[in-house]
Amino acid sequence: MRSFLRRTRVRLALTVSAVFLGVAALAAIGVWVVFSRLEYNGIDASLSAQAQALVAQLDEANGQVSFQGGSPLPAETPEGIAIDAILLDGSNHVLDRSGTAPRPEVIAPLSSEARSRHSAVSATVSDGAHDVRVLATPVDAGGGPAAVLVVTRPVSELRATLFKLGLLLVAIVTMLTAVVAALAYRLTGRAMRPVKAIAAAARELSEHDLHRRLGLDLPADELGELAATFDGMLARLEAAFATLQQFTADAAHELRAPLALLRAELEVSLSKARTTEEYQASQHVALAEVERLSDIADQLLTLARADAGALVPNLQPVDLSDLVDETVERWQPLAAMHSIRLESKVLDEGVTRADPQLLRRVLDNLIDNAVRHTPSGGTVGVILIRDTLHWTITVWDTGPGVPEAERPSLFERFTRGDPARGRQTGGAGLGLALCRVIVELHGGSITLDDGASGALFRVRLPAFDGDGTSDAREGARAGALTSR
Repeated sequence: MRSFLRRTRVRLALTVSAVFLGVAALAAIGVWVVFSRLEYNGIDASLSAQAQALVAQLDEANGQVSFQGGSPLPAETPEGIAIDAILLDGSNHVLDRSGTAPRPEVIAPLSSEARSRHSAVSATVSDGAHDVRVLATPVDAGGGPAAVLVVTRPVSELRATLFKLGLLLVAIVTMLTAVVAALAYRLTGRAMRPVKAIAAAARELSEHDLHRRLGLDLPADELGELAATFDGMLARLEAAFATLQQFTADAAHELRAPLALLRAELEVSLSKARTTEEYQASQHVALAEVERLSDIADQLLTLARADAGALVPNLQPVDLSDLVDETVERWQPLAAMHSIRLESKVLDEGVTRADPQLLRRVLDNLIDNAVRHTPSGGTVGVILIRDTLHWTITVWDTGPGVPEAERPSLFERFTRGDPARGRQTGGAGLGLALCRVIVELHGGSITLDDGASGALFRVRLPAFDGDGTSDAREGARAGALTSR
């Protein structure tokens, strides 16, 4: 029973029923009170008319009040309506009476009140087993103690009618409350049906069922928003799991090749005795694969730290011109080895707040990517420029460029811009993804733009130094950018 009462559907139905019961009870009481007052007001009006008719026929002689010179009070009106009346003197002694007027001692307090207030007074009194409505009207007795004319009417039938009306109202309120409770329980059940569907789906959900959707046809209300939010959450979870699965498969695939090569090289070298030169050649191959494995592991670790929110840049003042010049200088030997001209143009100098190690990795990845793509005799360039709000580092090359079909996924993990490249020259496809993560950690952006030839990457970083160098050498900047 307790578990049943704890259900939201039951509690909502009970709450609605209780509120309706309170409102309906107040309304029923109001109807009963208004009806009762109207009925009593009607009786008082009838008694008042009878009293006025009788007072008009009263005579006063020597301080004594009588009805038409001593005639008894009439028992009915000319219209045949029964009159219950009693005439009392100043000492509440009976002067005359008619019909079934109550005993004098019952109406004596009301008579005294009317005499003292000099106005008519009405009330309901009990005369034994009967309840009567009494109207006491004072009568002027020529300066002496005022007489009081009291007219009455039984109200037993009215009391019975009011009692029946009360029972009827109670029955109506009870019946309506039961109907409202049943409707509230049913409507609440229908309203909670989407919630039950969502709860059932959540209980049955596993990593293999993320493709499922509720598919509930609901209006655009709170429950519709909840169902749409749940479906959206499932879509995001499905995309996240798919990305994770793809990432795991790609990582395993990337690690499998160097491990296989390393294993094969070791097995060959151990299969029989080798010369010193052969062992050295084998070890150079193994070392290259170990370095490749180390680089992949390092990039995966950095990306994992970024996904977990643990990769926090160590912001400090960084001279970008020195950073660009130093990075380009380090890559000059490798570029020369491939007969590639590597140049830099620093159009603005200044300091910004950044993590120098992370920015150096961005430049290394971009230059490495450009050198890998550029054929012998080509050129790779790096341009540093600044406007009012941003530093922009542009890395361009004269290689074949990035195919249009590859651009949407270029910054995703394990994506290579040139599918024809092998692993010996193409890397693991993590460099550009890592560049995007690092640049976004600095509040910047990285994009692939169209160059005159080859690929052109732009890295935009916020300018924090505020040294006012944004207006310098505008002509030189325009010329450098136009040349690209």
